[in-house]
Amino acid sequence: MLPIIGLLKTQDRDGRVYITPDFKSAREISDAGADIIALDCTRRRLVEAEPWTEIIPRIHEELRRPVLADIATLEDALAAEAAGADAVASTLYGYTADTEGARTISWALLDSLLNRLKIPVILEGHVRQPEEIGRALQSGVHAVVVGAAITCPKSITARFVAATKLGNGRESLTQSP
Repeated sequence: MLPIIGLLKTQDRDGRVYITPDFKSAREISDAGADIIALDCTRRRLVEAEPWTEIIPRIHEELRRPVLADIATLEDALAAEAAGADAVASTLYGYTADTEGARTISWALLDSLLNRLKIPVILEGHVRQPEEIGRALQSGVHAVVVGAAITCPKSITARFVAATKLGNGRESLTQSP
């Protein structure tokens, strides 16, 4: 049986997404049946958010759930591990000030996480090809989370359109030369 990773996405005034900003959200996620609670464990902060370093022990003590630290950098991961996170996922790579705009897997980050952490490392984010899953598992990750590559029809269609561009510059078979 696959574990259910639960999270609550919220947005700040500028539209930036933040994951599970407070203990109340973590409790709601747990009550909904999640096996694991995911938290945004990056250096960025929402004004309304509780410090994740304080939420992690409460989740362990009060909810009896493991915590998955969604991180963007090695520094985030090291801090999350020190705070008691049970595993880290590269979910937020590409979505913080330090990594903004990155839209492919950072194999260098993954290698650093695997070499420096004692807790499980999960590859999550920017996984688009089955071969990437194999490479990640061979490198030693605990698991791979595949999202939009298989769940978002718009993304899937865009990849097929990009792959079918013809050598003569036409973007489709119905476009005249």
